[in-house]
Amino acid sequence: KMGFIVGFCFTILYPLAVMLSRAFMSRADIFDNAVILVPRELTLDNIRYLIPADPQRAQQLIGRFIGILRYSINNTKHNVPVKDDLKYLQDYLVIQSTRFGANFSYEIDIDDACMEFIIPKLLLQPLLENSIKYARLGDASCPLEIQITASYLKTEEGDYLDLVVQDNGQGYSDAILEEINGDPASGTFCVGINNIKRRCGFLYGDKAEYLFENNEGAVSELILPRGGEKQHDECLSG
Repeated sequence: KMGFIVGFCFTILYPLAVMLSRAFMSRADIFDNAVILVPRELTLDNIRYLIPADPQRAQQLIGRFIGILRYSINNTKHNVPVKDDLKYLQDYLVIQSTRFGANFSYEIDIDDACMEFIIPKLLLQPLLENSIKYARLGDASCPLEIQITASYLKTEEGDYLDLVVQDNGQGYSDAILEEINGDPASGTFCVGINNIKRRCGFLYGDKAEYLFENNEGAVSELILPRGGEKQHDECLSG
């Protein structure tokens, strides 16, 4: 009975999700720098095939997927607290774990003091997608490991959020590193990362810092000042 109910709901959810995903992806050019996109890899097929074998788990994953879809396409909030994006990241990575099984693992370590920092919504999404899509091109048999950390930095200049996404893959090529460590206005290939830098520039100005390097895999670091709250409050009041 549970399998029938989950399967019935999925037959309705599946075409709707695909339609919404395509619609929002096709409209990316008309949104501003805070564009919110549905993730490219929704792994709906993985959930569908899980229904006969484990309907209860499939139901849980569908719940996570609905949360991802709702959060992604809600275009009313461009800037959110870290704690809001963290819930999205956890749901997204659980679904990716279902997709890849033993070939995928992740670790999230977020300092409690970072939870209320305001960041652009889905800020780390492009970095996670890059790791999932490209990190293992050099060796597809190697299990992918992703680490996400957020640390609170207190300096004489003010309070900062230090976000790091690291994987154990082949790392960035020299050409990619040259582009993503440069001016995002002149970048043409790394759309996702350049968009991260543009959105952070809009929210934090020149106080945001970025570092992209290789260290046994790709390492992406964003150092963001506390100060997005004003723009965040203005969005809420507007």
